[in-house]
Amino acid sequence: MLLQYFGNTFGPGTALILFSRLGNDWTLEECSVVMRAGQVVAIPALILLWFMNDDFCESDDNEDTEISTYQLLSDDSDTEENMRNDEVDEEENDNEALLDTNDEEHENSALCCIPMHRVVPVMVASADIMAGLAAGMSIRYFPIFFLDNLKLSPAQVQVVFMCSMLSMAIMGRLAQWIGKKLGRLQVTICCKWTGAFLLMTMVAAYKNGANALCVCVLFILRTCIMNSPGALTRSVLMDHVPKEERAKWSALESVNMFSWSGSAALGGFLVDSEGILFNFTFTSVLQLFATIPLILVFKRVKSEN
Repeated sequence: MLLQYFGNTFGPGTALILFSRLGNDWTLEECSVVMRAGQVVAIPALILLWFMNDDFCESDDNEDTEISTYQLLSDDSDTEENMRNDEVDEEENDNEALLDTNDEEHENSALCCIPMHRVVPVMVASADIMAGLAAGMSIRYFPIFFLDNLKLSPAQVQVVFMCSMLSMAIMGRLAQWIGKKLGRLQVTICCKWTGAFLLMTMVAAYKNGANALCVCVLFILRTCIMNSPGALTRSVLMDHVPKEERAKWSALESVNMFSWSGSAALGGFLVDSEGILFNFTFTSVLQLFATIPLILVFKRVKSEN
């Protein structure tokens, strides 16, 4: 995650250099040059992805080898171990009977017709999708806000984005550390609420005549705090799904990225009809609602930690 944040900083940094050399104006020619440069820079990364192969991933063969070696070394004590295992098996059977009874009770007390063992991943994934839809409504319109409302130059906008990415890397590490102390979903909810209220504060500050620097600082704080718990929700999701299903649940991130296009269209409709500030306010309200699924399960996740 840290590498991703630092990598995202490279893009605005490159754009900052290009805009500074080209004249630092919002002209179609300068913007097209920067966009083409970004496509060229992306080519080496795509080439590296072409050579990725699952054969290089660690498999369970090493574990199987260790188990086989252990079995060969322990042949001399099989008889004694079997006697002990018989006693352990009897205790385990009794425990399994109790667990089966508890599982039936959990299944019967499932939340909203969702099996209890699926509640946490479903709720976390739903919260991520809702938050992604809300973010997609406004994320594409912040540069327009900086241009039309704050009258920032291209280089200044790139500096704002660079500061946002660097602060996200710092806040991401801080959120993980606090999550170990207070609970992952607890920290996630606090960050989401704080980010939503900071977005509202940014809108209110602009309406009340705050200078561009103050508004940009609020934007940077909002961005880094809102996005800092991404690793926390992902770890909760992976902890509550079987190993063989993790790839399918991880694929929901692709749904989030794809949904940004649809929600951006909705955001464009709101911008056209009500204005860009109304779109930002509506986004913050949706982001608050997106934390409801996390609130429903955060006690369960904390008790299992």
